[in-house]
Amino acid sequence: EISACLVGSEMCIRDRLDAARGNLQTQAMQYVESQGAPGRLGYPGLQGLLYGYLLTSRRYHRLALKQLQRLRDDAEVPDASPEAKLATSTPSFWATYGYVLGKRLKYADAFDAYVQAARLLIDE
Repeated sequence: EISACLVGSEMCIRDRLDAARGNLQTQAMQYVESQGAPGRLGYPGLQGLLYGYLLTSRRYHRLALKQLQRLRDDAEVPDASPEAKLATSTPSFWATYGYVLGKRLKYADAFDAYVQAARLLIDE
């Protein structure tokens, strides 16, 4: 009987923590959105990286993938802005991108993204 109570209380604590984390993520998304509406392809630069991460954490993987692909595409053009290059030069971009690609069942691309994240971490 005592063990059942302990399990129940652990579940309550976990549920409260999950709810608090969800509230913080929602507030962060609302803040990013309050700074300006995204363009047709999403947010640029570091704002886009944060928004992509927040979409991922809320399990909006399809939208997160579109946002992160926009960042990658922006950084690959010859006259890319410094902010676009900065957003995709971080291990956190490539780790998040790899995670989302895996969730969308693009395993070979996810592996490549994780390798890029590892290379950036090793170079730091």
